Amino acid sequence: MEGEGIKNSSINGNATDIHLATHSLWEVITIATVSAIVSLITIVGNILVMLSFKVNSQLKTVNNYYLLSLAVADLIIGVFSMNLYTSYILMGYWALGSIACDLWLALDYVASNASVMNLLVISFDRYFSITRPLTYRAKRTPKRAGVMIGMAWLVSLILWAPPILCWQYFVGKRTVPERQCQIQFFSEPVITFGTAIAAFYIPVSIMTILYCRIYKETERRTKDLAELQGINKQEVCERKAAQTLSAILLAFILTWTPYNIMVLISTFCSDCIPVSLWHLGYWLCYVNSTVNPMCYALCNKTFQKTFRMLLLCQWKKKRVEEKLYWYGQNPAVSSKLT
Repeated sequence: MEGEGIKNSSINGNATDIHLATHSLWEVITIATVSAIVSLITIVGNILVMLSFKVNSQLKTVNNYYLLSLAVADLIIGVFSMNLYTSYILMGYWALGSIACDLWLALDYVASNASVMNLLVISFDRYFSITRPLTYRAKRTPKRAGVMIGMAWLVSLILWAPPILCWQYFVGKRTVPERQCQIQFFSEPVITFGTAIAAFYIPVSIMTILYCRIYKETERRTKDLAELQGINKQEVCERKAAQTLSAILLAFILTWTPYNIMVLISTFCSDCIPVSLWHLGYWLCYVNSTVNPMCYALCNKTFQKTFRMLLLCQWKKKRVEEKLYWYGQNPAVSSKLT
């Protein structure tokens, strides 16, 4: 997910009084319809990821524990952030009060930052798994993955929830205009700029460097093994994991870069970006949560097959067939049944 630290600042400091925004009837219908469809696809896609992880034991690998965590963050975005932000755009003002505003922003930023942290963890995990196969892979257990995932969420919670919820009490008053919803401490362009660098550009740079090294090492080892003894199953799995990571990182960069470029521009020219463009860039960040499950399905045939069976309601039938097959292959069990 995401260069969160700066998302809502787009409609803060430079955002030209959002409550004056008006939309024609066709604009309202178009925006509401498109956002509802995207939100539904996001919710269904990420629920499919979670269900797939639960019903298919083949997917319960260390790599996929991180994808499960990403799916949780993306589901939060699909259920809450997309719909609340769309209503904010269409109504032209925030109608739910300051408490609901702060809770939404805290949830949005924690989930989005957790996505970034998870992507970083995945990148480092892939890097060490490829470059230190003998020493690191022995330490890669589901328990260790769970600890890393918990740390990613805990750090995100500590970094964003207290400042968003308590800043007004720290400075003594709430300065956010009435009927607007924004993060109070993002009113200063310098803070916005610094957050963009820390929350998006630095993580993206680290992940890109790690991926380049992963790709080079994977290609080198695949070539060496192919020449010596053929590609073994472990190398095939590592290659697939690297492909999934590349798809996720590419989707993240494509969906988040436009917004973060606008953030940097607005730091030096506060009126250069139209409000409608801010809305589009902000929403594009959310679309990352829609694209991620598609990346899993495109790069992982096991996910793809499990998605298909769940959508066609065939998973229970497959499990029954597997049990019957197993019973048939096990004489002891078969004799008891007869």
